Amino acid sequence: AYWVARKDWDKCVKIGAPAVEPLIAALRDKNSIVRENAAKALGKIGDAHAVEPLIAAMRYENWRIRENAAEAEALVNIGSPAVEPLINVLKDQDEDKDVRRSAARSLVILYKSGSLDDRQKQNILALRDTIVGASRPHSDKREPPNCGHSDIPADIVEFPL
Repeated sequence: AYWVARKDWDKCVKIGAPAVEPLIAALRDKNSIVRENAAKALGKIGDAHAVEPLIAAMRYENWRIRENAAEAEALVNIGSPAVEPLINVLKDQDEDKDVRRSAARSLVILYKSGSLDDRQKQNILALRDTIVGASRPHSDKREPPNCGHSDIPADIVEFPL
């Protein structure tokens, strides 16, 4: 808690597991930079106790916090314990497209990492269409560039077959 209060994120990471609970508490700090750095530190530590709080952080208003929670290694570094909660984000059809996209990207990274067991890989593979669909930046029936949103890239998550 001391190093979290001092905002010394590197020390928190070095300490490891004892810093997890104070870092989880810091995910609720009023300062968005503190929340962002807490998410990064939790990802570097890679403790499974941080999965649910990081999933919750994916719903925060600040996009950097969401990104650090899901894509900037946090959930990916935690590995296999993050798979089911990320799958649940997609199955529950979270209303926030950025949350769905982040969960989808994290699942693909985990799938490609080779660190998952066969059951987890099959569970992810079963959601392939949902994962690819979650990565689309909008829901028009027409695909870019003919969709009328030329300023929005076709941000499709590539997924292995």
